Parts: sequence; C-alpha cells; structure tokens
Amino acid sequence: GSVGTECAKRFQAFGCRVVGVDLYPNKDPNYAEMHPLAALDTVLPQADVVVLTLPLTEQTRYLMNAHRLTAMKSGSILVNIARGAIVDTNALINALENHLGGAVLDVFEEEPLQENSPLWDMAHVILTPHNSFVGEGNSVRLAGCILENLERYS
Repeated sequence: GSVGTECAKRFQAFGCRVVGVDLYPNKDPNYAEMHPLAALDTVLPQADVVVLTLPLTEQTRYLMNAHRLTAMKSGSILVNIARGAIVDTNALINALENHLGGAVLDVFEEEPLQENSPLWDMAHVILTPHNSFVGEGNSVRLAGCILENLERYS
C-alpha cells in the first residue's frame, strides 16, 4: 500500500534492501522483491527490520503471533505502525524477552496501552502516541483536500 511504499522509499535512501509482502504483490521499483502474503513465513527469518503497514482484517488479526515472532531473526526489530491487533502483545513481550532486538510501536492491541504493560519499561522498545497525522503542513494539506473534494462534488 501507499504507507508501505513510503517506508520503502525511506529505507532505500539509507541503502537498505527492501523486500515487500503484500496481499496483492506487484512490481514496484521501491522494492528489491515483492512476495504474496503466503510467503511471509519464508521472508520473516531473513529480515533485520519488519515494518507492519497493513490493514486490520480477519485475515491479518494476530498475523504476528508467537509462531511468526519466534521465526524472526535473532536481534531483529519489529515496527508496527498499522493496527495493534495485528500483533499478539503477549507473544511480542515474550519474543522481546528472548530473541528480538527491539520494537517500535505506534499502535497497541488495547489502546491506550495499559499502565502496567511491561512494554513501558523495556529498554529496547520505543513507544509512540499513535498520532501519525500530526505534522508540519498537515492543516494546509487537509484544507486543500477538503476544498478539492467540495469542488468535485458541486
């Protein structure tokens, strides 16, 4: 999708080899390889960083479960900027305590994240407040989009 592609562009700028997994894989110059979702179990053990940008559906709920988190490379990092319920939180905590190098989480299975969650105190976990919409120039872009839609409608 568009968020994944924007992430891929930024990783490429740092010289990373970017491999995509998509429900509808296609050729895209931003990716060295693109695989269908069915290949996820084959691709995960090779990745240093796994960035989740997919929608939450019945097919993707707990996509990152204990089996898949265990399959990730030792020392690798999980980034979830999609939806919290794509990741099984208890399985993630276990994987972080055992072999994952870290996690960056903008979304949580239960929001807000419970005050007693071990994720708060893990040194190798970065938690952000799920406010990706906030940014420089967003209000101008939003107003422009609204005006454009109103003009199209009339």
